[in-house]
Amino acid sequence: MDIIKEFEKEAAECRAMARTTRDPKARAVWTEMAERWARLAQSHPLAKKPGGEVPPPAGPKNLRAA
Repeated sequence: MDIIKEFEKEAAECRAMARTTRDPKARAVWTEMAERWARLAQSHPLAKKPGGEVPPPAGPKNLRAA
């Protein structure tokens, strides 16, 4: 899964919603959400790595003995 592209897709969807809504308050909310997704994509540790691929988990975590 390319997490950076997923964040960018979310930002684009929010910008599209901002363009289509007639309600100024809703437009402001959608625009803010788009900006947050875009910042997340830019600031994510994988943003500087080629492909932005998330490595698979190393193994089970938080398992407790029964």
